[in-house]
Amino acid sequence: MLISLPGFILGLILCFCFVPLARYIGTRLNIMDMPNYRKVHIGPTLCSGGIAIYLAFFLSLIVMLLFANTYEHMMNIGKLFICSTLLLGLGIYDDKWTLKPIVKLMGQIVVVLIAISLGLRINTLGSFQLGWLLIPINLLWFLVFINAINLIDGIDGLACGIIYIISLAMFGIALFFNDLLLSMLSGCLSGATLAFLYFNFHQKKIFLGDNGSMLLGFLIASIPVLNASAQKNITVNMLCMAIVGAGVPIYDVSTTIIRRLKAKQSIFKADMGHIHHKLMATGFSQHQVVGILYAVTVILLGLGIIGNWLVISEKICLPTWVRTQTIEDAEAGIQQK
Repeated sequence: MLISLPGFILGLILCFCFVPLARYIGTRLNIMDMPNYRKVHIGPTLCSGGIAIYLAFFLSLIVMLLFANTYEHMMNIGKLFICSTLLLGLGIYDDKWTLKPIVKLMGQIVVVLIAISLGLRINTLGSFQLGWLLIPINLLWFLVFINAINLIDGIDGLACGIIYIISLAMFGIALFFNDLLLSMLSGCLSGATLAFLYFNFHQKKIFLGDNGSMLLGFLIASIPVLNASAQKNITVNMLCMAIVGAGVPIYDVSTTIIRRLKAKQSIFKADMGHIHHKLMATGFSQHQVVGILYAVTVILLGLGIIGNWLVISEKICLPTWVRTQTIEDAEAGIQQK
């Protein structure tokens, strides 16, 4: 699977090349993030960064598929492209005109339902068929990631860096298990997000915007699902790796909803209670908060990888319907190598 390694480099280079285009589009459309009491930046800032990641990811992915003569995956990539384009458009509209939260959520649901109808969905958990649970579980899966990454995107580099760490971990796992499609998807995404981090921290910065944060949440949720859509055995542990890696944003969105419900407020009401706000309120700087949450993400992924190894080596007993599929997937990957 070393053939997929150039995807990382290509995604990196293309994102650097497309950021000026994203700046131009953002300037022409006036897609700006204005400062307010909840935000840490002090002046209007372009927030069209999702366009650069979108272009870099899909162009590098298509080039890699053509380079590897892997045309059988083009249909699934096309489905991912359609849904990502719709979500990016929803985000751009929201960044420019500020949709009501409930309207934005309805838009997300429509895009996810289109993805499910196209076949981008979890069909089984191990040997357990989802049946009537298929639509609600897939809706929950995608909406949690889309909104968790969207809400955690409150300070420079946080959301993009977390996605970079998760996608890089998935890249390594895909290379180990000899999974071509998964390695290309995660490799191109990790390269594009790494490049964008430079501009996120740069003095003349550009933000992801809702268009970028929602896109990244959707893409990181789609990678293991798309692997299943390619008629390969879906592994419960790969889905769990995505959840574990996104532990910080998922924890943040969960506690945010609980906190607002307890206060008898709308769950859509913005506040200063997010995890990064709380850490900054204790005296940590932006960069320190980002470093702390990066470290937590790395630790969570490390624990997830160790847990995965323990399951494969049968040192931990899981329910039969989970364990059998997980071990079979691992053995199949090793045999291919």
